[in-house]
Amino acid sequence: MLKKILLTNLFIIFIYLILIVSINKIYSFSYSYSYDKNNLSTNSNNIKRSNTFISNITSNYTDNSIGNIYIPKIKLNRRIYPYNSKENNIERNVTILDGTTFPNKNSSIIFLAAHSGTGSNAFFKNLKYLENEDLIYFIYNNEKYVYVIDSKKEVTKNGFIAVQKKYNHEIILTTCSDNPNKQLIIHGIRKSN
Repeated sequence: MLKKILLTNLFIIFIYLILIVSINKIYSFSYSYSYDKNNLSTNSNNIKRSNTFISNITSNYTDNSIGNIYIPKIKLNRRIYPYNSKENNIERNVTILDGTTFPNKNSSIIFLAAHSGTGSNAFFKNLKYLENEDLIYFIYNNEKYVYVIDSKKEVTKNGFIAVQKKYNHEIILTTCSDNPNKQLIIHGIRKSN
């Protein structure tokens, strides 16, 4: 009987620990960021090959979305919703963060966040596989903007993203790292339209 009670208690503790880790992963989504300037080049053949697909996903949206993020390497293609939309929610979609200036403006910077992990809303689960010079396509109001990744790093979670803006047009993607105390930051520079 004592053995059965002990096993039951251990099982409850195990489930409790799993819940704590899961909740921590969801609610500790915090942002910190800094980067160094890199000298980049990209292969224009990669951009040309992707143009056919990009033209297929740019269309007049019937929902309230304003565009897409498309990352060929990790086969990510998700709609983007206005900042004040109920769909701009990390539990439902890739989320536009406060401070974003869209690419049709001068000196733009796009902040996007999404969950990683294994859930159905873990849209950035494969972000960790991106490398320098991989391409990110951001389609906004039916205009295509191409970004080249220039840095990838993990930083300690501290509740914010600190940015030293050095380029005219930038994109920052962020999600939790596999390390529970770290945040993964992907930075890209716009190369062409």
